[in-house]
Amino acid sequence: RVLLVHAFGGSPKKKFWYGAMQRKLNAEGIQVDVPQLPGGKAPCIATWLRCLKSVLEAVPRGELFLVGHSLGCNAILRLLAEPDAATFLHGLHGVLCVAGWLSVDEPWDNIRPWCEVRPDLTAARQTLQALGASLTLLVSDNDRFSS
Repeated sequence: RVLLVHAFGGSPKKKFWYGAMQRKLNAEGIQVDVPQLPGGKAPCIATWLRCLKSVLEAVPRGELFLVGHSLGCNAILRLLAEPDAATFLHGLHGVLCVAGWLSVDEPWDNIRPWCEVRPDLTAARQTLQALGASLTLLVSDNDRFSS
């Protein structure tokens, strides 16, 4: 099973490459969930984490992979750093961060909270190690936000 965490202003169906990835993996027999996270152009860290925990707690036990895109990567790292992460990330095998970032050179008001307090990378790493999961970062050398 794959849980894809969308980017700032992202949409599960209408933006970026999410639909194509979902169709391709579904055709291979892999369930892909792309929840619409609340807040639109003003995403709240605490609200996103609550929503993601709720989605993950409802996922049947089994192999789980998280895919984040841009802000979604930041959210996944914060999720991994939660003290009880191992309980709701049961079965996590890997994380793919696409165009992930910890800060933006020129943050706008709605993204500033995500940049000012960074995810606890030590705690996130410990969760990954405890679960035996890996993390892969995929970045571009010409992305204006993550290069």
